[in-house]
Amino acid sequence: MRPASLKILGKKWSVDYKSMDQDEIGECDLERQAITIKDGLKTEQETSTLLHECIHAISDSLGLNLTEKQVQGLETGLFDLNSSNPRFFSHIRKR
Repeated sequence: MRPASLKILGKKWSVDYKSMDQDEIGECDLERQAITIKDGLKTEQETSTLLHECIHAISDSLGLNLTEKQVQGLETGLFDLNSSNPRFFSHIRKR
């Protein structure tokens, strides 16, 4: 089920799914606390893009100034960690 909102660093962020330009698949807007994901993506790409935009939201909120390459690296690593270890994040939540 697609989330309509997420809580990131204690703040509610809206998540919208809509058509976007050909070369865009996601966007993070710190001022509006909004994430937009291109509608119609395959499930894996949608999930990966949402994770990517959440990393941007965290970086922007904390003033980390992560580069796009760093965000992409974290997205790839965290997505693989979750995919390869499906119980990992549920284990962390129990702690």
